[in-house]
Amino acid sequence: PVGKFDMQDSNCGDWNPYSKYSVGWITPNVIDEEDFNGKTSIDIRIDAFAESGDVLLIPALGYDYNGTPFDEYIMLELFTPSGLYNYVASGFGLNNTIGVRMYHVDARHEMRTLTNKEGESFQIGTIHYSNSTGYNSNEYGYFLIETVQADKVNTLTSTNVFGNSIESNDFFKQGDTFKMNEYKEFFYEGLMDSWFEFGYTITIKEINTGENPYAIITISK
Repeated sequence: PVGKFDMQDSNCGDWNPYSKYSVGWITPNVIDEEDFNGKTSIDIRIDAFAESGDVLLIPALGYDYNGTPFDEYIMLELFTPSGLYNYVASGFGLNNTIGVRMYHVDARHEMRTLTNKEGESFQIGTIHYSNSTGYNSNEYGYFLIETVQADKVNTLTSTNVFGNSIESNDFFKQGDTFKMNEYKEFFYEGLMDSWFEFGYTITIKEINTGENPYAIITISK
C-alpha cells in the first residue's frame, strides 16, 4: 500500500510518518477547525520530511480526532531524495523527485477483552482494521496506511495488481489539488473509513526546490 519505498515495507528508505508518529519520534502539525479562525482557507508550510520530520495530520472536518497516532486521518510529507531516502531513491526513479506524498491512515483501535487460562479478564487494545497486503481488504478500503496517488490511478492496492512500486507521478506537485470525491479509487464510497466526509480541499500552492526545499499547502473548507 505504500509502494515498497518504506522501511516497513521492503527495507527501503525511511520509516513513513505514521510509523514514526506511532513510536513518538515525530510530532505532527494537527489541523482542526480552530486553526481557520473564521477563515475558509489556511496556508501551512512543511519542510523536507527526511531532514525535518515535518508532517501535516488532517482528520476529517467535524471528526472527533483522539489526539493519538491510533485514529483515522490524512498525512502529508514533503518527499525529497535526501536523508535516508537518498540511498535508494535512484532505484525507484525518484532521485530527481520533490513532491508531497499523501497517506490515508486508519489505525483506529477497538477495545477487546482477553481471558487467560486462569479465567482472568483484561481489556486490550488492537488495531481495528486490516493492514494486510493480501488485497482482500481493498474492497472495503481498510488499510492501516495507504498512499493516495496524485494521478488518481490506483496501481498499488487495486485488486488486479500486486507488488508495484511508487513512481514520481504518485507525488503531488505544485498546483495539484486533492478533493476526495475525485479520488474514489482510494476511499470506499468516497468517504473516510469512519464514514465521515473529509470536508477539506488540499492544494499544493508552492514547492520550493532550492537548497532547503519546502512546500506551502493550502487547506480549504
